Amino acid sequence: MTWRGISDDFSRGQVSTPDNFKRIIRFLAENKFNVYMPYLEDLIALEKYPEIGIGRGALTKAEIAELQAYAKQYFIEIVPAFQTLGHFENILNLPEFVKYAEFPGAASLNTSSPEADEFLFNMLDEVIPLFDSPYFNIGADESWDVGLGANRDLAAKESVAALHARHYNKVFQKVKALGKKPLMYSDMLLHHPEALSLIPKDVILVDWHYNLNDNFPSVKQLTDSGFTVIVSPAVHNWHNPFPNLMNSRINITNINQEGYRNKTLGTVISNWGDFGAPNFREMNFQGYSYGAESGWNPAASDGATIDQRFFKQQYGIDDTRLTALMLNLNEIANNTTFKEIWRQPFYPADETPAKLLFRSQQLTMHCRSAQNLIAELRPLAKRNATDFDYYELAADLGLFMGQKMALARQVDLVNRSG
Repeated sequence: MTWRGISDDFSRGQVSTPDNFKRIIRFLAENKFNVYMPYLEDLIALEKYPEIGIGRGALTKAEIAELQAYAKQYFIEIVPAFQTLGHFENILNLPEFVKYAEFPGAASLNTSSPEADEFLFNMLDEVIPLFDSPYFNIGADESWDVGLGANRDLAAKESVAALHARHYNKVFQKVKALGKKPLMYSDMLLHHPEALSLIPKDVILVDWHYNLNDNFPSVKQLTDSGFTVIVSPAVHNWHNPFPNLMNSRINITNINQEGYRNKTLGTVISNWGDFGAPNFREMNFQGYSYGAESGWNPAASDGATIDQRFFKQQYGIDDTRLTALMLNLNEIANNTTFKEIWRQPFYPADETPAKLLFRSQQLTMHCRSAQNLIAELRPLAKRNATDFDYYELAADLGLFMGQKMALARQVDLVNRSG
């Protein structure tokens, strides 16, 4: 596939240091990726709006320039993803910028406000020239609150699709005026298909799907509509203390094959930072390796040996116990989520005590096995041994969750007994 990249969300939790960004770049290059798409939201230090990103690790212009220069040495193109409609939560929650929102507390801009347009375009005037790539991803995904506040009457008179398309076209014109070719996520276009006929065909659509389907019909729908498309599966890292590698491999392989069959431009593997991005970023590397394999050889990728090859590459270890470790850690994702981990155990259970007991025992058994395997394998690692610290934290969290479920079960039994 022509584009083989990742999109990297560091806007909602952990932010890489310069050295950590460079480690990611080296990993991508070693695995024949050629695109790195940082997902930015409010994490660029802006001269006109210095309050944006303050205290959250916003990247300076000098840091962006350093990262681009480093990436070029490894033949990696940095294509920024900067939101232009939805996912403005962190910005619009600042008191001075609430006035630009669809309604107070909304995550989306007011699409009919000239002042909101000026605010957005002032940011784009600073952000776009920072990047050398001819491409610029305007984001625009999950803008669910458009038309629910300031534009409620206009949405009823026209349509929510029309509101979106009008806003997109303003942004496209601005991006093109600044010398870039726009990309955008396709989900809202698919939700409001009327908008597909209201935007220009030279926009590249990033069609993201993270589910375990065998077919993804929207890829053909969008290419048949005349658009250039990039498919975007994901490393399933945002729900759990350890990524769901089984889901990742199937999702990545299947949608990349769909993209290849439909002659798409390429693939961009996503990671996301929901729930504050508690996962350490190196946990994503194994999922990236699935994207490297299927992006380079989508028609006949070798899923049977990819994990073993990753372990040998990453740690210098050829040992079947690593597969056993990952299978044990993967059970964390199958039995709990971050949302549940943060919840206190006295909240009423929404399942039977027997189900709680089953999940508690699954987590306890698999996480203890993982802890034992980590202790055995860590001394064998010839490189990147610190990754085992991250695996250990995941196992500790999973074991904690198993114990918390056991407590929740006891509380629930007491409550049921009256």
